[in-house]
Amino acid sequence: TPRVRQALQYDGDGALINDVAPASPASRSGFESGDVIVSINRQPVSDARQAREKLLAVKDSDTALVQVIRRGETVFLPLSIS
Repeated sequence: TPRVRQALQYDGDGALINDVAPASPASRSGFESGDVIVSINRQPVSDARQAREKLLAVKDSDTALVQVIRRGETVFLPLSIS
């Protein structure tokens, strides 16, 4: 919605992270509630379904480079898949 996009300071495609479980791989990698995933391994992500597909394609014990928008800023986070 426009209100959510304004609060996130982002108006593009991506997958919104609503919640990050404590002690999860996402939490250990530095993901935060409100981050918007816009690419995984430098491949664009348009929505949550696509983010999930791209993460499932990463092999166990590999690390994915995830680009997120956080409060209007671009952040790159390494996500270990295990």
